Amino acid sequence: MSDAPAPGGGDAFEVVINDLTRHTSGYLQACAANGFQNTSVTNCAGTPFNFQPEFSTASASNVIPWAAIQTDITTEFETGHWESCTSLSDPLTPNPLDPADTGGAYNECAGPYENAGPPDSGSPETGDAMCYYAGDTHPGYDGPGTSTQPDLTTGCQDNFFQNGDLD
Repeated sequence: MSDAPAPGGGDAFEVVINDLTRHTSGYLQACAANGFQNTSVTNCAGTPFNFQPEFSTASASNVIPWAAIQTDITTEFETGHWESCTSLSDPLTPNPLDPADTGGAYNECAGPYENAGPPDSGSPETGDAMCYYAGDTHPGYDGPGTSTQPDLTTGCQDNFFQNGDLD
């Protein structure tokens, strides 16, 4: 993990993985040129953005004072809570965040990133909500009656009812 020169200028957070068994490698860079965006908390509009590490070295003094966990080398911003899905089921009617929302909200995700069961028998997952289809606009952070930009993919926000996707 490092800060590396980004296509289009500036630097961005980059992760390189070397597979020592297959003798292959790959990388991902969280930069605007690769489609990463910063999201407006007022209207959820996206702006191309290069994410960067908050600290360049690990040390006891480099911690996030407001976080529940104390980390050393971290990203400056969260990069999102979203699970892409190929299909959705179990409609939530009405949408618990905004009863006036007619676009549809769902509780179940099916797709390559969705596991069939919980990570252990002690924490069963009750659903994946809030899930939306690509192109849908749904309640924004400004409260009922506001809406986001259309979703680019079908998927679910980090699990609304359980504070995290448990599978």
